[in-house]
Amino acid sequence: MPSVNRTIFLVHRYLGISLGLVVTLWCLSGFVMMYVPYPELSPEEQLAGSADLDLDSVACCTLPAEAEFSAIDISNAEIVSWPSGPLLFLEDTFGDQYPIDLKSGVYLAEITKQIADENALQYSQQFGLGSEVGFEQMIEVDQWTVYGSYSTHRPLFHYIVNDGKGSRLYVSSTTGEVVLHTTRAERGWNWVGSVVHWIYPTTLRQNQTAWFWTVVILSGISLFLCIVGVYVAICCLQINKKGPISPFQGWGLWHHYIGLIFGLFTMTWLFSGLLSMTPFSALQGRSISAEMSVVRGDQSIFGGPFRQHLEELSQAELDSEAVRIKFVSVEGKMDALVYNRDGSALRYNPSTWMPEKLNDSYFQRIGQNIRPEIQIEEQGWIDQEDAYFYSRRLTPPLPAYRVIYEDGERAYFDRISGELLYLADNARQWNRWLFTGLHSLDFWSWIRAKPVWDIIVLLLLGGVTAGAITGTWLGCKRIYKDLRSLRT
Repeated sequence: MPSVNRTIFLVHRYLGISLGLVVTLWCLSGFVMMYVPYPELSPEEQLAGSADLDLDSVACCTLPAEAEFSAIDISNAEIVSWPSGPLLFLEDTFGDQYPIDLKSGVYLAEITKQIADENALQYSQQFGLGSEVGFEQMIEVDQWTVYGSYSTHRPLFHYIVNDGKGSRLYVSSTTGEVVLHTTRAERGWNWVGSVVHWIYPTTLRQNQTAWFWTVVILSGISLFLCIVGVYVAICCLQINKKGPISPFQGWGLWHHYIGLIFGLFTMTWLFSGLLSMTPFSALQGRSISAEMSVVRGDQSIFGGPFRQHLEELSQAELDSEAVRIKFVSVEGKMDALVYNRDGSALRYNPSTWMPEKLNDSYFQRIGQNIRPEIQIEEQGWIDQEDAYFYSRRLTPPLPAYRVIYEDGERAYFDRISGELLYLADNARQWNRWLFTGLHSLDFWSWIRAKPVWDIIVLLLLGGVTAGAITGTWLGCKRIYKDLRSLRT
């Protein structure tokens, strides 16, 4: 073997000793992540755990004094039902929450343990977990609430549910709502799945910078190791000689052939995994705050008329399964989205509290208004997922209104609320193919269909795992041999 190839061979050998175990663990944990996602409370689960809205004339709706009410620069508003009655949540432009008891019109300055106890019990009963809910402790962060999205809810009330499944509930100290529901099985599988795959131990994940660079550096070096390994495997082929095309035997032979067959897939998974960290903001996509502002329009609608709409709410004839009302601003006009426990929703005009649908002229207008400088190439309703508007685990809200612009960007609007659901700019489109496509192997809709996706991914991941295991074993044998030689 030429000296340069000899050097590369040694680099691969000793990098493999160092990082072979890391790649092996990433592969093995990938099997688990195919079927057990990291615990989080989906919107559907939150609705399923909500109580029916009680908006009769006795229970609703008393509001604070107008001066006190107008002191909040409201950007969002939502009504939910607590055991104590209906509650109005106001959110200001900084994201701070202001809960108002609609029976008394009093601001709840503090979410007490009693409130958290009642809400945890309500969620448990509505979700079918039972009534045996016990408070455990107040926590700032643990393994399952390490995400930054929980920061505005800390500290969290932590509850254990005696439902035979080891369920745990986490209640926000700022909103009083259940923000996470996990089971024993989810937690157990994630200890050997996502926690390993994402290098997610709480201590490291809390330090965002340290965690980011740990993953980026390990992924980068592992990718380099794989590239070198494939190069070595090709160089070692004895195609022009008689006999076996591989000079290796035993474990080395297996590793050589597996590397030749599955090396490319190993590289693509490591490369796309590296991209998941959006290093140096690559493929992150631009801010869509400007487009969102055009859709929402004037936020000052949460003023005098808003009070009147709330005062008339008790007269509204809502569905008996209604559990939540979300007020939204669309082109400077207030709308109310009423959600049922099954996840369905209806749009109401809060001036009349009657159902009201958006017509096509709105979508045609708003599609152009959010990007007035770019011509629209195609627009209309879609009732099936497309290349950029889809989900492997959850069904996106369909039908949706899609606008395709002349520069290739795409916007998707919700048919009920009229809100901008997703904007696929050029960077996000690249991310869809280079990260999601490569990492999840969902280039086409037929691959995402089960069991096709499972069979393909299991076969490929099995081969990549075998390559990592054989390489790790060879590295361990090398270490053992070197240690023995040192003793002698």
